[in-house]
Amino acid sequence: MPDVPAELISFLDEQFRYLHKKKRVIKELADTRRWNLAYISALTKFSLLPTHVILHMYKVYVDDFSGVSIDNLAMFLEGCGRFLLRDEATGPRMAAMCNPPERGPRQEKERSQMVLFIRHLIYDVLAKKTIDKVLKLLRKLDWDDSEVQQTLHKVFTRPWKVKYANVSLLALLSYDLQRYHAAFSIGVVDQVLEDIRRGLEVPLHVLGIVVSELTRHSR
Repeated sequence: MPDVPAELISFLDEQFRYLHKKKRVIKELADTRRWNLAYISALTKFSLLPTHVILHMYKVYVDDFSGVSIDNLAMFLEGCGRFLLRDEATGPRMAAMCNPPERGPRQEKERSQMVLFIRHLIYDVLAKKTIDKVLKLLRKLDWDDSEVQQTLHKVFTRPWKVKYANVSLLALLSYDLQRYHAAFSIGVVDQVLEDIRRGLEVPLHVLGIVVSELTRHSR
């Protein structure tokens, strides 16, 4: 059996993680989810995916047993669940995860409607085609509100939470906002530089991209 290129496995794994992070975007990503799980299931049944990768994916759905994750889990089990239960390498772990110890319901972090709206703009809406729209909506926020300020500072100084291709867009937004809220953009740059200096356990190359993009746009 030929080896599956590591690039393909990495792509499917990264796409899986991205789709789970975007679990509140349901209709727009439904086809992509089906495609991702179909490929994963097919490769699994031919024993072409590493055991730890496929078990991690299953555990993600079991731990987040709500909303679209339930539908994804159903597709996952329909696609390769029987194989995983019967396979010697995955059967015991699957059986254990199918019968987990009793625990209380998962507590969702409570966020205000304004916080959810800002996160939706940055994590779900932001794209090359929508960056002008996102900028206009951000400008319309009440920038004197402390909750708005804190939320914006958080999402702009944690670029590893956005899609990798949108890191430069996040930097461009910060640059455009400095014309109206200079103190905010300066604070973002200062925080990113401080995070790099302290060597926090985050993807530092992503932080570096933010700084380089802000520098390029400021010229």
